[in-house]
Amino acid sequence: TEQIKEVEKRVNAAIAANLTVDAREIPLATARGISGVRAVFGERYPDPVRVVSIGATVAELVAKPDSPKWKDLSIEFCGGTHLASMGEAKQFVLVSEGGLAAGVRRVFALTGPRAMAAQMAADGLAQRIADAARLDGEALAKEIADIAKMMESLELGAVAKVELDRALEPLREKAKAARKQ
Repeated sequence: TEQIKEVEKRVNAAIAANLTVDAREIPLATARGISGVRAVFGERYPDPVRVVSIGATVAELVAKPDSPKWKDLSIEFCGGTHLASMGEAKQFVLVSEGGLAAGVRRVFALTGPRAMAAQMAADGLAQRIADAARLDGEALAKEIADIAKMMESLELGAVAKVELDRALEPLREKAKAARKQ
């Protein structure tokens, strides 16, 4: 969860900074020589290859390919991108991540209105959880069930799901104790 939070924080910082997205075709050998460039292991790439960089132009990368500061940027071999600048994304919410192959992770995320809607939904559920803390007995059990059902059906970020589940756990314990009495 902390790693996902850090990823969301870094991407949202790039969005807030409205970093430029630059894409250029360059010779494959030149592209492979750029410090920090990311490519999928075992994938075959055309020559020339399209390189997408966020935060520095491809010309800057090629001029100083071994610069250590490139490791802090997102530089990818990529077939396409749809943004001219990070600000166009509006917001970023990581939905899930998982292993694709040995040493390769794939993330699924939302941007723009869908990311904002996911965040608003999470905020609304957090408020319902806070309000549910004042309930007891059957009313609490019903509200917990309703919230859990909504958490399953709504598009929420991975961090929000974990945090909402953590906030819901003491209420589950309270309802469980009430049932025992």
